[in-house]
Amino acid sequence: MNIQNLLSDLGQSALFPHLEKRSSAEKTHFSNQLALIANKWEGGPKKIEKKPIPFGETDCFPFYSTLNDPPQKKRSMVILFAAGLASRMQLNLPKILTPIAKNRTILDWIAQDMLQASPDTSLWIMSSTEGFSAVSSYVQSRSFPLKKIEIFSQGNYPFFSKQGGFILGKHPPIVEVPRGNGDVFSALAKAPFCTEKALQEVDYVHFVNCDLFLSEMVSTPLESALEQFQVDLTFQVFPRGKEPTLGVVQSQNTAARIYEYSEYLLPEKGGFANVGHYCMRAKTLQTLLNRPVHLPMHWAEKNHQGVEGYKGERFFFDIFPYLQKVLPVVFPKNQVYQSVKTVQDLSNIQKQIQDKVHLSPFD
Repeated sequence: MNIQNLLSDLGQSALFPHLEKRSSAEKTHFSNQLALIANKWEGGPKKIEKKPIPFGETDCFPFYSTLNDPPQKKRSMVILFAAGLASRMQLNLPKILTPIAKNRTILDWIAQDMLQASPDTSLWIMSSTEGFSAVSSYVQSRSFPLKKIEIFSQGNYPFFSKQGGFILGKHPPIVEVPRGNGDVFSALAKAPFCTEKALQEVDYVHFVNCDLFLSEMVSTPLESALEQFQVDLTFQVFPRGKEPTLGVVQSQNTAARIYEYSEYLLPEKGGFANVGHYCMRAKTLQTLLNRPVHLPMHWAEKNHQGVEGYKGERFFFDIFPYLQKVLPVVFPKNQVYQSVKTVQDLSNIQKQIQDKVHLSPFD
């Protein structure tokens, strides 16, 4: 978020013409003033009080192996959520560029999976503003032989201190963090390559978290479920154990809902966990991009660069109310999910795949 966007949110756009004439010292002083008044800003974080998850149905979701055969002729695209950093794995780079085996990064693994599924599959990568240059350079250096690879960045939002104030930095003057995967709709609406013509060349769009690189990027069961049940969106779930950091999925009044783990008191076990892989028709995405979409901001306590504070995020699953019907599809956990957050997670994955790596067509 640049200083002008920040001022707009504060209702101070009249200051725009004056800021350009100010010295660096004056601008720094102004940033300090913004930090002091942050507690009065209505867009700031609210106290987080966790609520119990209301009782809902979980036995009405289809199992992936019971679905009809996928459509014979299809054109699929993957939009990858890749704004995360590998800081908790003690690496100073975008998570998608994390090396996992034989100099292969997560992005290499994903591109290989997609190429084996179909060379006509396109990949659109949503990076962070900070990681955009590094991801773009890596893609150019690798020349992946997919139909098309595009990179776009999601927006940022201030990271708040525990006292509710802005945290001052240098570049930018106020510390910012990515706005979450729910920002994909506003980011796509601004992307020059996301045109009506481009989406007409695609049948199905998969939205996938880059952490899921060991699973299939193009999930044919999700595409099959779209047609078999005539719904607007399908997404992957698995039976919950004691996963502490995944949303819980239940059906309330025949509508599927995801309860965010940072906002609700999760049951010890039971129900289904949200994986982070969603699928919709390209024409559904086009409809969403043609209408105003306002997703809520969710607040969670986070540690950012060693500072404890509040991070505001928009989540993809908040698009559900804009659709007529969404449907969870149940998969075995080991087929669709793995944790990629810590040094130990990375070590476990490297051991798991070190004997399975083979040369891909783009090596």
